[in-house]
Amino acid sequence: MKAQRSARKNPPRLRRSLVEVLRDFLTPALWKQAHQVRRRSQKKKSLRWMTQPLVLMLLLMTWTQGDSQADRFECAKAYCQVCLRKRRNPGKTVQGFQKSLARLPLAVLRTLAAGVREVLAARLGDHWLVEGFVPIGCDGSRVECPRTVELEKRMGQASKDKSAPTLWVTALVHLRWGVPWAWRFGKGTASERNHLLQMLNVLPRRALLSPV
Repeated sequence: MKAQRSARKNPPRLRRSLVEVLRDFLTPALWKQAHQVRRRSQKKKSLRWMTQPLVLMLLLMTWTQGDSQADRFECAKAYCQVCLRKRRNPGKTVQGFQKSLARLPLAVLRTLAAGVREVLAARLGDHWLVEGFVPIGCDGSRVECPRTVELEKRMGQASKDKSAPTLWVTALVHLRWGVPWAWRFGKGTASERNHLLQMLNVLPRRALLSPV
């Protein structure tokens, strides 16, 4: 009876905050590993933005809303300060953020992505396997982009003349749960086969690959 009364007073939490979820996937050990990779790649450069707030700002700015990048930066910065509990405050300007992000080695992002994939596989446990294998689907598709001068210059044309610039996306997805595992971006003329070859090293063990 006491256990029942206690359960009624303290029901299990079904909802979790974004901060809690991020901390589950991006652990202190993973942040430390990513920062060490960055230090090795940028030995002679001062790091005005520390690795953790820089990457968190990148994530948060993709989810926040605003009429401009500066607006999204301010919104993401406020949330980032909550995530970090004022231990490592982000920088003050969007220009400084962009410069630091442009210098961030890709090896840092790949290190974090590998850590997140390990958490995903561990969380799903036995549900990750189907008859002893990990069912992974691969598919590529073109995504039409806005007709901005910069995108037209960088992406070029992939089909007819005067067509909008396009982005080619190739993704690996767990077929049972629809969980994205890895992806590659390229111009509209990119090759799905080449993208897949680039991602072979991140396929999980015992993966059973299938076209979607």
